[in-house]
Amino acid sequence: MSKLLYFHASQTELIEEGDSLFIKTFLVDSSINANKWAVTEKALRENISSFIGKPIVLTPAFDHPQAVDGDALLIEQEKFRIGTILDIGLDEVSGKGWALAEITDKAAIEMISQQGINFVSPSIVFGENDISIQDGVEVVTNFEGAHHAIVKDPAYGMQKAQIKGQCKGSQGTCLSQLQKVQASIEKSPCGKYLTIRQGSKQRVVKASKCVEDCLRKKSDSGIDIDDQAIAICFSECGESREGECKVDQLGNCVTNSSLSENKENSKVMTEHNDEEEEKARKAQEEEDKEKEEARKAQEEEEKKEEEARKAQDEDKEKKVDDIAKLKAQVDKFEKQLEENKKEASVKPVVDKIVSAKVKLNHIKESETTKEFEALIKLPAETLSQIAKQYESFNTSDRPYSVLTLGASTETSEGDNLLIKLGSVD
Repeated sequence: MSKLLYFHASQTELIEEGDSLFIKTFLVDSSINANKWAVTEKALRENISSFIGKPIVLTPAFDHPQAVDGDALLIEQEKFRIGTILDIGLDEVSGKGWALAEITDKAAIEMISQQGINFVSPSIVFGENDISIQDGVEVVTNFEGAHHAIVKDPAYGMQKAQIKGQCKGSQGTCLSQLQKVQASIEKSPCGKYLTIRQGSKQRVVKASKCVEDCLRKKSDSGIDIDDQAIAICFSECGESREGECKVDQLGNCVTNSSLSENKENSKVMTEHNDEEEEKARKAQEEEDKEKEEARKAQEEEEKKEEEARKAQDEDKEKKVDDIAKLKAQVDKFEKQLEENKKEASVKPVVDKIVSAKVKLNHIKESETTKEFEALIKLPAETLSQIAKQYESFNTSDRPYSVLTLGASTETSEGDNLLIKLGSVD
């Protein structure tokens, strides 16, 4: 039976860009959280990838789904899935694990964007032999990621529990944006200095809470914390920027002005930093270029798939139209065939009737065609009755006056009368 463990962490913010919501958030590290749990650094490196594919969950109580053990949790949590973890990573500078996830539930997206629900908490499961007690702290040496829950109470602390960024838009665009390297900003023990690490470069500046918050906000939005970004934050806070400093061997922050006597060392250090910064910049540009090419390739593939789908739909519509037209032609042919069959079956009868009418002086020779066309439209049964009556006149001894009485300029009226007279003895 596997056991389960919850952590509470991470604040989120929203950057609107499109329809889908993607988030990058603090996941877990090897430090001790407020609930007196921790994972070892080795376990973190070996097991953090097990979070990929696991759900982002949201319960009505803004807490973790509850279960009797880890096995049951993996089933129960699916009821509350609102998204999926797509990727994970580990910041080599800070040792913090992060996750990239897509939120697919529309109500959850609206709740996060409009109601300010912005804290998350990871959950892990582990075996009985994968945990030990060290100085009152439960330390996990092997685990499996279970889920990442949206919660209301963070426990890692506001400084650590920061979201790296969020994005609304296409997956290709958002993942590329959220995966960018971002600055690590740490406050000194005395609270007066900030250590800013980005790539291979490190800066130490004396900053107020206002400047610190400004820099963190820019970092969370994916903005490089360079000299310009620092200057803007000092300006927005209405403060003047003091010189950057370096940390000496005793841990003291020594300002640049106190190092003026060692200009040569400063020059060498500057050149070294510039070289390292240039290398980091080129590496970042190359990485960004590869990601942009991958994004374009993905967009091109999606475009081809959409064109293929449209072509398939158009082909289906054309086939439906062709089938409808073919059916109409078949129906018309069958109707014509029925009419031809009827005409073929009654034509001899009509010919006899027309011939009889000519002989009996009911119609003239010049009227035979018109008479034929009128008679051919009558039902076969009626034609048969008329033919029998005319046939009886040819063989009977009825007086001629009867024949004259049966004649009419209206074929159907005369023939109907003839049928009635034919029944008179």
